[in-house]
Amino acid sequence: MSSSKLGPFYLAPGVMPVHALTFFYAAFIGITLIVYINFIQPYILTEHLQIPEDQQGAITGNLVFLSELMLLFACGVAGLLVDTVGRRAVFAIGFLILGAGFAIHGHVESESQLLLLRPGMAWHGA
Repeated sequence: MSSSKLGPFYLAPGVMPVHALTFFYAAFIGITLIVYINFIQPYILTEHLQIPEDQQGAITGNLVFLSELMLLFACGVAGLLVDTVGRRAVFAIGFLILGAGFAIHGHVESESQLLLLRPGMAWHGA
């Protein structure tokens, strides 16, 4: 089986340019959504949860720490799942988790709920 090309790059056998472009598009959207969570966080903390600005740094640090721990754990789990159920299923589940997290994110009523929600959304990054 011959290799396809995407611009100057040769793709692995069996990978078509449309596959690579779809992956790039999905990765771009996924990264954009993850960055958006951090962009919208000050608004959620200030306007929605009414947390004073002098307390937001500690909360943000805790959120990032918990998300990174979950991401480290999720990478191993995602690797095992990819080997057993396949890339497509794991990729789709990751986007479903992220979508559910965004749906719930606007309804969070306390710092505790936010601390429980955000690490779960980090699964998408794995």
